[in-house]
Amino acid sequence: MTTHIKGLLLGAAFVLAAGCDGGSEKKAAPAAGGDGKPAAAAPAAGGKAYDAAKSTASVKFTVKWTGEKPKPQPLLVAGDEVCMQAHAAKPLMNEGFVVNDDGTMPHAFVWASKGPHEGMTGFPAPSAVTLDQKGCTYVPHVFGLRAGQTFSITNSDGTKHNVHSHPKVNKDFNVAQDKGGKNEFVFSAKEKAIPFQCDVHSWMKAYAFVVDHPFFGATDASGSITIGNLPAGEYTFKVWHEQFTGEKAYEQDVKVTVKDGETAAQVVEFK
Repeated sequence: MTTHIKGLLLGAAFVLAAGCDGGSEKKAAPAAGGDGKPAAAAPAAGGKAYDAAKSTASVKFTVKWTGEKPKPQPLLVAGDEVCMQAHAAKPLMNEGFVVNDDGTMPHAFVWASKGPHEGMTGFPAPSAVTLDQKGCTYVPHVFGLRAGQTFSITNSDGTKHNVHSHPKVNKDFNVAQDKGGKNEFVFSAKEKAIPFQCDVHSWMKAYAFVVDHPFFGATDASGSITIGNLPAGEYTFKVWHEQFTGEKAYEQDVKVTVKDGETAAQVVEFK
């Protein structure tokens, strides 16, 4: 066999081998960590790791209503003796209509939508989150989760409840819970204001936000929330509150520049 023919045969063999491999180089499997799971991915190209020691800025948000104060909305609690007994002395009020005398608004949700945190990796592990059914209400009324975080739903009441989520992006669930029941769930993708309801007790409602970073929170009873451990720089935060009437929630973008070791103060007004 001539040298020329041998070269042609070797070349053909090489082409066939490449075709069986998809025509591209194989990628090595990710290295396993100490727990046998894949090791954490390296920062994406152009991104950088979050440095908690250098992230010392914070923002205190106070959310206020500047229009006419809405009238408190009592909820009709009926059809369940346990629930009726829990609110026999004092009517259960709609938590979405709470405005304090000074105009401040509990149950508003605030999160960083643009800023130096974008593209960062290595954020600290999220704190545990539990949505409880207590007094025939959901506690908390508005809460946040990290994408991919496992969270718990429990039933502290002496009656049977049902938990029904209504996401548009994530997978929904609909489970019944007896007294003392507990289930765990995960929302894998970012999503805003996922409604929860109890199909047994129609007045029970809550909202969950799924975020891909730790810079979020809901305003407390005084209408405030401080978001800390921020890398310094310019941010756009979104502030959300369910609407008093109609279907469209209140939402506002707030731009703020934060500096290391300092707490910026922002008053957000809805009307």
